[in-house]
Amino acid sequence: MVYSTVSNGNIPAHHGAHHGIGYAQDGLQRATFERQCNPYDKTRIMGIRISLYSRISSNLVQAAFRAAFGILRDRHVGWYGLLFAWLLVLVPSATLFAEIYRYQDAQGNWIFSDRPRVHQGGASELEESMPHIALRVSPPESERNLAQRLLDHYQPVSDVEMSSLAVVKVKSAMGSGSGFFISRDGLLLTNRHVVKPPEDWAKQQQDYLEFVKVQLDELKRKLSLPRSHYRNPREYDRGKELLRERSLEYRQAKREFEMKHYTAQLQSSFEIELKDGSTFTAELVDLSSNYDLALLQMKGYRTPFIEPMSTGVLRQADKVYAIGSPLGISDMITVGIFNGTRGELLVTDARIMPGNSGGPLVNELGEVVGINTLKATEGNDPTERGFGLAIPVQIAFEEFELLRY
Repeated sequence: MVYSTVSNGNIPAHHGAHHGIGYAQDGLQRATFERQCNPYDKTRIMGIRISLYSRISSNLVQAAFRAAFGILRDRHVGWYGLLFAWLLVLVPSATLFAEIYRYQDAQGNWIFSDRPRVHQGGASELEESMPHIALRVSPPESERNLAQRLLDHYQPVSDVEMSSLAVVKVKSAMGSGSGFFISRDGLLLTNRHVVKPPEDWAKQQQDYLEFVKVQLDELKRKLSLPRSHYRNPREYDRGKELLRERSLEYRQAKREFEMKHYTAQLQSSFEIELKDGSTFTAELVDLSSNYDLALLQMKGYRTPFIEPMSTGVLRQADKVYAIGSPLGISDMITVGIFNGTRGELLVTDARIMPGNSGGPLVNELGEVVGINTLKATEGNDPTERGFGLAIPVQIAFEEFELLRY
């Protein structure tokens, strides 16, 4: 009897998967400032080489620019100012594309400045010219109510179909599996092996890579003799080609394993896909240390959810339904009966395939009775017929304190 997880991914089948100008206070500051000018308020001067030092007298700068534009009546001061302006141009420094603002003060005097005029209320022209950007902290209520959206779209007619609204596909570095909302505020149950590597997965992968390496070493040994030593040189050539191919495959497999293992260990955010194909992000909240269970949450949304079985007892031969994403195909339902228990696990003959891991096992009232986790088969092929094993939902409530509030 072989027990296999039933998540879907590139893992051996028996394990499963899943941007105003700023000035320096201590020295030279170089900057480039460009924006459209209002010809009635300011004059744009482009391409002037200017060295801006801290604490330059603004009066000297203004006098220089007044002279440059012929504004001052005193010719001598004007020529000196112009000379000062040209000295600024000739000083070797960075190129600054600056903007000169020209406006009149309350007495009617023309003011030239590299800073925009400040109006009443303290707002500058630059600030007033900038567009107002509305920052959306969260989506509107109509977009956050996923439960109502899905209900309106599908209009389920049965309890089981109603439960399917709360089932999702969970995608991780390990591959893909299933999960379902267990509360209206986005708490989501799935299997631990869907979001994190199974405990023996890394060892299995390393053992396989070591086996391949031993075969490669043996092939290298056989091809160590010169080609002339072989009765059939073509066999030698084919061996060399095979060695190149297998060595490349080995290096790629080892690299992929190391990357997947590293990524999966660090991953804490997971993509989830709803029944209608829309995708969102859920964060890892908790992992069970005793059972193959994980708790995620998609915050900020009102989600559909499945109620746990609260009354009555699940009897042998009662109908049960497995909902999930077998073989990566979303929103699939298989039906079977409840056969009994094996230890703490529920046993069913409802068809379970790779990708069903983490999905709900529900009764005819659409209440969740278990979390699909394993499959028992005679061989190593998880797609063959066998019995599905599910963790009773009550265990999840015992493992995760958040579910008890």
